[in-house]
Amino acid sequence: MSEPSTQEAADVLVEKYRTLRQDDATGAGRNSYRNTVRQLENMIWLSEAIARPNCTSEIIPAFVREALILLRQPITHVEHDAIEFDEEELEGERGNKQRRATDALRWQNWFHERPKF
Repeated sequence: MSEPSTQEAADVLVEKYRTLRQDDATGAGRNSYRNTVRQLENMIWLSEAIARPNCTSEIIPAFVREALILLRQPITHVEHDAIEFDEEELEGERGNKQRRATDALRWQNWFHERPKF
């Protein structure tokens, strides 16, 4: 993990990290324990990751700002309806897997038992 390449990027990193901690501490009974030094490290790592596809190793303020946006994105939970399977189709798949396993075992045995030249 490298440090920000410019003083300006380092200043933005500090500013955004402070903002992240302050936002977390607002509200009744809340504290900033959730945003630890690991979050700061994550901001740096994300900034580096954003720099790579931009063909640079230099961390600039725009990359730090983008990293903060990514850190603030909520984890999205996708819910699916129950998937129904056709039992006959499942039985056919199970049979195919059993046949493939048996064939693989036969080939393995043949390979080890074949005459060596």
